[in-house]
Amino acid sequence: MFVLLSSLTPLSAETTNTQTSTQPKMRTQSDIPETPVGSGFFFQPRVWTGAMNLKHDASDEITTQQVGKPSRTTRSVMNIQSTMPVAGIGATLVYKKFFLDAYVQKQSSNGEDQSIEQYQLSNTLSATTTMDYQVEREDYSASLGYRVTDRLLMFAGYRMGQTSYGILTKTALNDGKTTPDRLDSYQFKAEGPFLGLSYSYPLFEHTQLSFNVGYAKLEGDYSRTANGEKTQFGKNSTNGITYGINWRGSLYKKLGYSFSVDQYGYKLDKLSFIDSESVPGTTFDHNFNLEEELLTFKFTLSYTF
Repeated sequence: MFVLLSSLTPLSAETTNTQTSTQPKMRTQSDIPETPVGSGFFFQPRVWTGAMNLKHDASDEITTQQVGKPSRTTRSVMNIQSTMPVAGIGATLVYKKFFLDAYVQKQSSNGEDQSIEQYQLSNTLSATTTMDYQVEREDYSASLGYRVTDRLLMFAGYRMGQTSYGILTKTALNDGKTTPDRLDSYQFKAEGPFLGLSYSYPLFEHTQLSFNVGYAKLEGDYSRTANGEKTQFGKNSTNGITYGINWRGSLYKKLGYSFSVDQYGYKLDKLSFIDSESVPGTTFDHNFNLEEELLTFKFTLSYTF
C-alpha cells in the first residue's frame, strides 16, 4: 500500500471585488484557484522548508540451494530511521476553474545515522561492525486540476518518489586487525498516476483549512549497487489511498503562507530475485518485502502574479 499527502491545490491569491460591502470578506476555496476578475491567468510559485521523519524496513528471505545438499532458508532485516531537513519548490498556473501544478522536493540525512553491532567469531575472537547511513529522498509530481465547487477540487497527475541510502560498513577485530570497508547503495523507486479530491473550509478572514484524499496506482522497483555493480532485485505494483491536512492564509496582499502535515507510506511485497552466478553450484532465491513510512512537516510561502 502506498499512502501520501497531496498538496496540489494552489495557495491563496488576491481576487478583485467589484461590489461595495461594509462586511469583511471571508476567503473561501473559490478565491484560491479562480483567476481575478478581468484576467485570463495567474501564476503562483512557492517554496517550502521543514522536516521529515523516515522509517524504512527491508527484509530478505533467502533460500539457499547447493548441489547434493538440502536447501536452507535464512532471513535478514534492515531497519533505518532518519530525521531529515526538507526543502522544495513548486508552481501553479491557473485559468478560471482549471489549474496545472508541479513540484520538486528533496531531503538528505547528511550521513548522521549510525548503528553498531558486536558479535563473537570464536571463543577468543570477536568483531565490532559500524555502519554509517546516508539517506536521501526525492519526490516529483505534476497534476491537472478542476474546481468543482467553491470548496471542492479534483485533480489527477503523475508522481515519482525515490529513496536512496548508502551503507558504509567498517569491521574491527579485537586482535587489532581490520577488514576492508564495504560500501553498498540501495535505491527504491515508486511511480505512477494518481487521482484526488481536496475540500477546504474557511475558518477566519483570509484563513482556511483543507483536507485531501486520493488514490494512487504505483509501480515500484528495488536495486542495489555494490563494488560498482548494480543488481536489480525486482519490480511489483501497489495501490494506495492518499490523505493530508493543510492550514493556509494570506500574509500581505499577494503573499500567502501554509502549514501542512504530510503522512504517507507504502508496502511492497514479493520482490523476487534469483542469484545463480555469484557462487558456482549454489542458487540463492531472494524474496524481498519493503515497508516505508514518512511524516513531513512543512512551512510554505507563495506569491501570486
